[in-house]
Amino acid sequence: MRVQRHLGGDPQDFSNLRYDFTALPEFHRAVLHAALAVKAGHTTTYGAIAAAPGQPPGASRAVGTALGANPWPLLIP
Repeated sequence: MRVQRHLGGDPQDFSNLRYDFTALPEFHRAVLHAALAVKAGHTTTYGAIAAAPGQPPGASRAVGTALGANPWPLLIP
C-alpha cells in the first residue's frame, strides 16, 4: 500500500522497515543507513553521505558505487 502511494506521487518514508544488510559489505551498510536518513523530498550529496559514517568527502565515488549496488532502490533513495 505504501509503495503504491509512493509511486502515485505521495512520498513515503521507508526507514522504519527491517532491512537485511548482512550480505552487504560494511561500508555499503553505512551508506544505506545514511541514505535512509534522507527524508522524502529532501536531497543531499554523496560527500555528505560519505561523511555520515565518518569517511572523508573524497569517498563520494565509493558512495556512488554503494548506492549503485543498492538492492532496494525504491525504498532506500
